[in-house]
Amino acid sequence: MENKTLAFALDYLQKGYSVIPLKPSENDDIGKKPYIFSWIEFQTRKPTTEEINEWWSKWPNAMIGLVCGQMAGFMVMDTDSKEQDDELQGYFSEGILTPIAITPSGGKHYYFKYASGVRNSNGTSGYKFHVRGEGGYVVAPPSVRIKKGQYRWVDGLELDSMTLAEAPEPLVNILLKQGFYIGTTKGEPQETTTTTDNHSFFEYGKRDDHLFHTANLMTKGGGESEFISEVLGRIIFSWGENPDPKWINAKVKSALDRLERKERNIMDEVLCFAKSNMGTTWKTTDCHNELQVTTKNEKKAVGMALCRLKDKGIIENASKIHGCYQTVNQDLEEIDWEGADDAILKIDMPFQINNWVELMPKNIVVIAGVQNAGKTCFLLNLALMNMDKYKILYFSSEMEGPELKKRLKKFECPLKRWKGVNFYKKEEDFAKNLDPNGLNIIDFLEITDKFYLIAERLREYHKRLDKGVLFVAIQKDPQKEYGRGGNLGLEKPRLYINIDPGKLRIIKAKNWATDVNPNGMEWKFKLVQGSKFIIMEETKTRSWHEKED
Repeated sequence: MENKTLAFALDYLQKGYSVIPLKPSENDDIGKKPYIFSWIEFQTRKPTTEEINEWWSKWPNAMIGLVCGQMAGFMVMDTDSKEQDDELQGYFSEGILTPIAITPSGGKHYYFKYASGVRNSNGTSGYKFHVRGEGGYVVAPPSVRIKKGQYRWVDGLELDSMTLAEAPEPLVNILLKQGFYIGTTKGEPQETTTTTDNHSFFEYGKRDDHLFHTANLMTKGGGESEFISEVLGRIIFSWGENPDPKWINAKVKSALDRLERKERNIMDEVLCFAKSNMGTTWKTTDCHNELQVTTKNEKKAVGMALCRLKDKGIIENASKIHGCYQTVNQDLEEIDWEGADDAILKIDMPFQINNWVELMPKNIVVIAGVQNAGKTCFLLNLALMNMDKYKILYFSSEMEGPELKKRLKKFECPLKRWKGVNFYKKEEDFAKNLDPNGLNIIDFLEITDKFYLIAERLREYHKRLDKGVLFVAIQKDPQKEYGRGGNLGLEKPRLYINIDPGKLRIIKAKNWATDVNPNGMEWKFKLVQGSKFIIMEETKTRSWHEKED
């Protein structure tokens, strides 16, 4: 099915406008902001057709953003109320005849010829309406914002269907005086140097350090990355130079990383680590490694957190060795072993793993795989093999409807058969949506940092399950034996499987289906069209359990 918004985005590009993808979220803190980390470069260059296709392939519901200013040749006055609209109309003795768009809330976007030097402003003492000029962008029709509605052109006043009106000189003069702008009214960069009695700011030889200092101060003040990037770009532009987006992004990222390191809530992270290691003995150095603590101050903070947890009785010394702890289980739950259902669940798995490993109610299975190694193929085949026996909930964090349909067509079964699987688009907060008595599949659990949280998430999922089971995929580094979360992710799963390109291996299997230990079993395979495994070889290697013994 054709993406109509993509078609309009490409049409805007063809007509000479710089297009960026915007978030359609109903949340005002997120909505209308660019999907791309920094869009500064698209103030000085237009995106390519390939870039726009890639953006709308990744974010098919994205709204269209048009970059305003010198390159676009237009600026926008944004009125949100009749009062603001009347105020703007007051500058035009004979009314405004220029392209006008209606926003979902009933406001209006008036498009005018760009007046050199005008930048963004959200209203000042000189006027109340909003202005989008150099350094700004506007949402263009026919974009749709979630639960808000659609942007549309006033009939006969579409962009490119008529000439842009010029803003009256009195209005432009107010905008230049009140708005935040750089440059003269002729569009020539101003060369400015601010000097104190002691030193000069941003002089040659000090610019890198001073720009980073600026970014660092803004991050401490709560500035968002897009805003900080914009400010740095404007400072560089004021020198008569073209900003380098990659260089600016690096400076902003470095400042944000520094702030994150300083403001990490060490106590919460240490507590989470301790709970994730319930039932095991661990050392302070294990905590350092898992939380990626490296500096002297961070290690000192971890030490203080451990002392507090010990005082509260949450952890205790595990031996006479200094720095060796165990977490105290404060939530005792009596096990009803007499009334427990010990029936084996008849769940078929790819590679006939069910012939070697049994699954029981509340079991969790982890599929740790290298990117593009076959995790989704494994999980889709799992769903196909069991849809007639169990209610299946399949949560996909990556695939939208078109991509999923294309993937399902590759399987050797009628497409309508897949109606036996309940597919959902979801990226986080899975616990509340799991079916306690069904076969749940998470493809995949996205945690990009603080990987120790994977163990905590698995604990949450385990509490949610009753007679059902959960298969969850996580990413794995090709150079490491375990997936993200390391050996902490081995606690809750009763079956832990690794998938590398062309190779599947059982890392941990607690419930054996035969007298043969399945730990360390390995299959070499070929992946065909992302839908079928062809087994090339089956072998048995020494397991992690045998190595420990």
